[in-house]
Amino acid sequence: MAARIYSFACTVPAGTPVAKPVTVAMSMPAVEVVEIDIVVPHGPAGFMGFAIGAAGVPVFPEASGQWIVTDDQRITWPLEDAIDSGAWEFFGYNTGSYAHTVYVTFQCDLVQEPVSGTAAIAAVVGTTVSL
Repeated sequence: MAARIYSFACTVPAGTPVAKPVTVAMSMPAVEVVEIDIVVPHGPAGFMGFAIGAAGVPVFPEASGQWIVTDDQRITWPLEDAIDSGAWEFFGYNTGSYAHTVYVTFQCDLVQEPVSGTAAIAAVVGTTVSL
């Protein structure tokens, strides 16, 4: 079960060309994303495509220039080892005559800080350690 959920409504204006897609920041604290859920309501009819990524680079789909093109669909992606910076982005084009909104929800766990050195020893023995 996720410890945190972050949701975003990403609107792609009508007439947004493939060559200049809109970018929507989906910022959140540093968390471990365990699943992405996407809802594309009925309407785009092949005129809208999108990708999910970070720092201007698509992650889903991975190859640059590829897009998710769908209509009236729910998509669920369980993830492992996804970026944990919280700096996700939505990229979208829409060559149609109407704006379309894609709903993106991130199910997240808190980032676990690595324990090392004296903190690791203290965690094991349950006391404060001085070296």
